[in-house]
Amino acid sequence: FDKTAQKWLSEFEYRDHLGNLRVSFRDSNATAVNGVYKPPVVTQANDYDPWGMDLGRFEQGKPDNHKFSSKERILDFGLGWDNFGNRMYSPDIGRFTSIDKFASKYANMTGFQYAANNPANKKLNPAMRAFFNTKAGIGFLSKYAKSGQTFYGHTFNEDGKYHKKGINLNYKAEPQGKYKGGDTGTDQYSNAINITLNSDIDNSILRKENVFNSVKTIFHESFIHAELDAQDFTDDTRFNNSNIPSMFKENTIKVHYQHRFVRYNFEYNRTGYFGNEGFRGIKEASQMFKLNYSDNEIKQRMWKFNGGIDYSKDGKFNAWY
Repeated sequence: FDKTAQKWLSEFEYRDHLGNLRVSFRDSNATAVNGVYKPPVVTQANDYDPWGMDLGRFEQGKPDNHKFSSKERILDFGLGWDNFGNRMYSPDIGRFTSIDKFASKYANMTGFQYAANNPANKKLNPAMRAFFNTKAGIGFLSKYAKSGQTFYGHTFNEDGKYHKKGINLNYKAEPQGKYKGGDTGTDQYSNAINITLNSDIDNSILRKENVFNSVKTIFHESFIHAELDAQDFTDDTRFNNSNIPSMFKENTIKVHYQHRFVRYNFEYNRTGYFGNEGFRGIKEASQMFKLNYSDNEIKQRMWKFNGGIDYSKDGKFNAWY
């Protein structure tokens, strides 16, 4: 509200892909000269480090305090804390000011940590963000989420079916060499399924092909291995591949039990979480990055793994890898 002019003024904001307020501006309200209006008036500009601390700012008039991640910055008593709803966050130290109520799910981290102590992980975040912005990705995560949890901007309103069974799902990135995409393991002690992605792959957003391949890896590890591990735990509360028929365990190493099982169900019965929902999610990711692969190209890419399916260019089943 402009007290001098005694009228309301429209103000506009630009926020980046993470919801951070970068620039606020309003109309100059000036009369056009020779048909040309004066440029808008910048009323606020903010820059942040990865933890949300101000690196520099310009503010004119009363600023909008919904800055970092669109959370309100509380300035009372000079605190400068961000209100994340259930907890306050201090960008000065990169820590929440109270313990995470889900801390027991992440025993290897402090209960006060923010973004797993790695908010600028360019090698993981673009691929993870893309995965969790697909309908299939959100649907997958909903099985493990607790009511009230928020991941990549999506808040879940009910407990997932695997969460109710006490199963924990963890993602992390570690160096694994340039030829490996990722792997999935289980921990019986903590009832956890741990998906590890290869941080040696450059997944900066400018390398869309690399990011897409990492998204494809996340779908593979999540929709094949994590899903079958969760089903395995559900039947007898142990990770022992009891849900895989013995015919798929002959003359092969353990990791390929699940590959064979998934391939058989899809190739002969056209059933399976990976073959159907996984395909739709990977296709959505292809469109998201404007790669626009054909259905056959996506099938060729998603099924190219040990024990997978080799599709010919015309989409016909050719052989098994």
